[in-house]
Amino acid sequence: MLQQKRNKRLTREFYLRDTIQVARDLLGKELVRILPDGQKLSGIVLETEAYLGLEDPACHSYSPSGPRRTARTEVMFHVGGVASYGSIVR
Repeated sequence: MLQQKRNKRLTREFYLRDTIQVARDLLGKELVRILPDGQKLSGIVLETEAYLGLEDPACHSYSPSGPRRTARTEVMFHVGGVASYGSIVR
């Protein structure tokens, strides 16, 4: 099992594992961003999605005729460890 020390940045190795396991292991993790002025923004991961590649019909980049590569789906074509987020509309 891959162990990460508390309060340490996750390595690329963490993300380059089984998609479903990564999604499970991200639950409860704190995401932190430090702005140029030193302000800290953070939040806890409460929900994840695990898309299983271009053959997964639930994946935003899936298309029966081949990969759907658009500005919205571009993140799906990156190496593991790149974040994507959705907006919450009230």
